[in-house]
Amino acid sequence: VASSAATATQPAADTATSEPAKVPQLKMSFTADCWLDVKDAKGKTLFSGLKKANDELVLEGPEPLKFIIGAPMAVNIEYQGKSIDMSRYNNGRTARLSLPQE
Repeated sequence: VASSAATATQPAADTATSEPAKVPQLKMSFTADCWLDVKDAKGKTLFSGLKKANDELVLEGPEPLKFIIGAPMAVNIEYQGKSIDMSRYNNGRTARLSLPQE
């Protein structure tokens, strides 16, 4: 009986893993402390505050998303599965950007 129960649960596990995982709209990971503010198209604040090194943040909201990032070089941003190039914000100043980018 135990072996048939194990066999019965196996196909369900296969089905769950074969479905493609939904890519988060916005995923941010941090290499150092960073203050940021993220708002959606309606002006609703999705996140405002401090993230620490090794933190991750996943957000969803109506586009365009607007960002104010205090330490842009401390953030890795993935938008719809694509990495966003933050190298143009390496002047040490606050970055202001929108995604999708025009």
